[in-house]
Amino acid sequence: MGSDEDSNFFKTWIRSKYAKTIRGKKSGASPGDFEVVGDSYHRWLMDRKEEVPLSNSDDFSNLITESLPYYVDLYVQIKLAERTATDDLPHVYYNGARGLTLQAMVILSSVRKDDTQTVAAKKIRAISFYLDYLATVRILNGKENTYDNIRDIIFDIAKQVRDLPLADLKSKLHQLIVAEKDQLDSIKLATYDKLKRQDLLHLLSRLTDELEDCMELGTSVGFAAYIDRTKNDKTFDVEHLLPNAFEKVNEELKAASQSPFASKSEFEIVRNSIGGLILLPRGRNRSMKDMDYTVKLARYSNENILAQTLTPSFYLNQPNWTKFSQTSGIFSDHIPIANAAAIALRSEFYFALAKQIWSVDQLDECFN
Repeated sequence: MGSDEDSNFFKTWIRSKYAKTIRGKKSGASPGDFEVVGDSYHRWLMDRKEEVPLSNSDDFSNLITESLPYYVDLYVQIKLAERTATDDLPHVYYNGARGLTLQAMVILSSVRKDDTQTVAAKKIRAISFYLDYLATVRILNGKENTYDNIRDIIFDIAKQVRDLPLADLKSKLHQLIVAEKDQLDSIKLATYDKLKRQDLLHLLSRLTDELEDCMELGTSVGFAAYIDRTKNDKTFDVEHLLPNAFEKVNEELKAASQSPFASKSEFEIVRNSIGGLILLPRGRNRSMKDMDYTVKLARYSNENILAQTLTPSFYLNQPNWTKFSQTSGIFSDHIPIANAAAIALRSEFYFALAKQIWSVDQLDECFN
């Protein structure tokens, strides 16, 4: 961990448990607790010690010997889980991969020192799931999750969940999801040119990883590998199903007795839509980008599972897919020709996967 992590902890802890205000949006607005803690957390603590409370020597002793060690351990647990994927705290890692640095503040806010380990673990899982959901619907609706863009929202959430009992936390997170204006169905309108490349890569990696998990594949690549940007030609990049060749694609569609694209603008919209995108290792992405879709298709059968679902061979003698499809109600079929209708259906398939990943049922599972 970084050399400044000790001061980051104190800022996070004070903001999570005691801060009440944040600077208003009007020009010249005075700094709130959030900003004062960021500038001089030790001064804030001494000036406001009655709110902690730190009224006598016993209070100071309890803080140093009990409260602080507990929250330091919790903070370290979160920070480590943000960097390394674990089965018990997957959404903490997903949020860390997004750079959602304020995650720890919300988790510390919700967890009480007297919570059992079981209760604390459920709170961590639930809070991190909700933040992952929030970050996802925001990027799908054209909003960035940078520190400055999301700081006020995350701080407000931290205040709302502060020290809540487990049942109340569950109700609160349900309420927040229901009240959220940004919706998951915007994924069907997501495009290559509207999403930041990092956000698009994260999204496609999550969809692919979900399929791998549900299909119980023994040869899974895994989310961490999909987003790893240090693997040279094996680094995964976003692949367009259609080459950037309007006239050539239309000729291929006509030859297959399919309706061509009416205009270049329609072609570009469909080509860049979420349903027209998958992940491929960089080396193969570069070598295949100018190929006709029908030529690429045969090669997709040897790629990751999201690419394989485009091919007819994937659906032959595939009991795991049949079981998953019947259980989840999620349908997909091979795409022999990548026309507008097929890519629109592909977008619906991605939406169905997204609904499974970020469903309220998954939130409820965090409390079980």
